[in-house]
Amino acid sequence: MSFGIDIYRYQTVNDWAAVKRSGVTFVYVKGTDGGGLAPVHADVQVGGAHAVGIPVGLYHFAQKFPSPEAQADVLTAEVQRLHADGLPPALDLESNPPAGLNWSATEARQFSMRFLARLRGNGFPRVVLYSNTFTLSQMGADTLGVSGTEIWAANYGANDGNRHAYTYGGRVDVHQYSSVGRVLGIVGNVDLNQSLTDFAGPVVPDPKPIPKDDDTMIVASPHAQVLLSGGVAVGLGPDSAGPVNDGTVFPRLHVTDDELTQILNNSAALLAVSAKLDEVNAKLSSLSTGSVDTGVLATAIAEHIGDGSLTIRKQ
Repeated sequence: MSFGIDIYRYQTVNDWAAVKRSGVTFVYVKGTDGGGLAPVHADVQVGGAHAVGIPVGLYHFAQKFPSPEAQADVLTAEVQRLHADGLPPALDLESNPPAGLNWSATEARQFSMRFLARLRGNGFPRVVLYSNTFTLSQMGADTLGVSGTEIWAANYGANDGNRHAYTYGGRVDVHQYSSVGRVLGIVGNVDLNQSLTDFAGPVVPDPKPIPKDDDTMIVASPHAQVLLSGGVAVGLGPDSAGPVNDGTVFPRLHVTDDELTQILNNSAALLAVSAKLDEVNAKLSSLSTGSVDTGVLATAIAEHIGDGSLTIRKQ
């Protein structure tokens, strides 16, 4: 068993070395919320844990919108950006958040299944579901059917900073036993956790792009980026991410310079063909007026497409 904490903007950590000396062996930091990053980004806290060698992971606060898959992709991208892969990524599904965000048992179950399955599809061999024991019981957390899922259960009892016995029939891998704990190096109260299984350890996702609901992605290389849409390269330009200006987070797929050169050449050829077709279309439009000699037009088109046998007949 090991001792850990989870933190967010409500905790000020002023001495990470002291945190480690206090016996903390793992740290979760809130990284994402709904469809975006947490209002206070996790960079500083993750960096502090890294600096003293405490395994650190991110948790995501679930909202009802956007889709579970979109929210899981946001968490995946942030884990990868911060290299916060010392712990499995976690879903925080609260049953009693502010008014209007309460989850029914069915909603909680369906959201959790889809979110965790998406994380697994994004390459994480282990994933975590956090909630209180009442919600975990109501949603049937042990029967979600998502392999590699570990359960992080909150049950405080007297909530006096000490760990108390509790009654719950489901599996528990990590017990969050207090929200009023005190740890050296941290100002104020902090959540305290006890792992009951071999919980910590590197969890590195496969190096593949995050799945999207469509086939749009940014292809990145050290020299240039190309926005691919439907398999066709557009938005070309060195060090340019293409026409993406709405804050959307796209996955990155690394390609070799030779592959990128081929993409660029093919794209340039497509653009050249498009320009030629515009010219041909203009000339074809003028045929209806009889103002262009068909033999001259056939020769001009053949020069563009490389077919000297082309024959055009005016109807």
